[in-house]
Amino acid sequence: YQGLAATTAVGVIGLYLLDYFFMNANAGIFVATVVGLLVMILIVVVTDYYTSAKYGPVHHIAESASAGAGPTVIAGLAVGLESAWIPGLVIVAGSLGAYAAAGWYAGTAHLDIYIGLYGIGLAAASMLSVTGMIISIDAFGPITDNAGGIAEMAKLPEQARAITDPLDAVGNTTKAITKGYAIGSAVLAALALFAAYTFAAANSWGQSWTSFTDLLDLSQPLVVVGLVIGAILPFFFTSFLMNAVGIAAEKMVFEIRRQFREISGAARGDREAALRPVRGHRHGHGDPAARRSGAHRGRDPARGR
Repeated sequence: YQGLAATTAVGVIGLYLLDYFFMNANAGIFVATVVGLLVMILIVVVTDYYTSAKYGPVHHIAESASAGAGPTVIAGLAVGLESAWIPGLVIVAGSLGAYAAAGWYAGTAHLDIYIGLYGIGLAAASMLSVTGMIISIDAFGPITDNAGGIAEMAKLPEQARAITDPLDAVGNTTKAITKGYAIGSAVLAALALFAAYTFAAANSWGQSWTSFTDLLDLSQPLVVVGLVIGAILPFFFTSFLMNAVGIAAEKMVFEIRRQFREISGAARGDREAALRPVRGHRHGHGDPAARRSGAHRGRDPARGR
C-alpha cells in the first residue's frame, strides 16, 4: 500500500494548491476534500483487516473449516456481515464531516446547507483523485488469480503453487479493497446527486428548495413506493448478470465435455491431441467434430441440449 499512500499524499498537496489558487484559500473546502481522502483510507484499512490472511477474521473462518463445510459458511457469513458496519459508520461520519466543514466556513453565522452539500460533492470528487492507483491495485487480483489457475491446470510442481497461492490471497484482499472504495465514493456522490436533483426539480416547479424538500416525507405513499422500487432494482439487474454468467459457464462445461469425448487423448492430458483443433482453426480448417456436435451453439450432445 505504499503506492496508495504516496498517491494520497500527492492528492492532498494538489487539492491544497487548487484550493489556494482557485477557491481563495477557503479552509472549509480544503477540509471537505481531505475528509473524502480520509474516508477512503479508513475503508481500505478496515477492508484489509477483514479480508487479509494476517488478521483474526480470516483465521477464525479457517479454524471453522475443521468442523466441516456448514460451520465454515456460517463463520464466513458472520464475518462478512460484521465487516459492513464499520465502513458504513465511516461513510456516515465522512458525509457529516464534509457537510459541516464546508457549511461552517461559508462566511455566515450559521451552517449553510447549500455549501455543506457542495462539500459532500467535493469529498466524493477527492476520493476519485486516487482512482488510477485504485484501478492498478484492482488489476493485481485477477492477474494473480489467473496465474494460480494456470499453474493448477498445467499441473506445475508444488513449488509453483507455493508462490501463486499467497499472491492469490493478497489479490482477493486487493479486489475487496477496491470494491469498498467504489461503494464509499458512490454513496457520497449519490448524496450530492440527490441534492442536485431536488434543486433542479424545485426550480422546474417554481418553488424554493426547502419548501420542495418538505414534500419528500416518508408519510407520503409515493415516496415510500419510490424507495421500494429503488431497492428492488439492484436485485433485478443482478439476476440478469448471474443468469448470463451461468449460461456462459454451462456452455464452457459442454465444450469441455465435447473435447474430452471427441478429441482422442485430450482426457489423458495428451498435449498434441489437445492442440490439434486449435492448429486446425489457425490454418482455416476448423474442427469437424465441433461442427457436427453443434457445440458452437452451446448444445451438449450427450444430453440432447
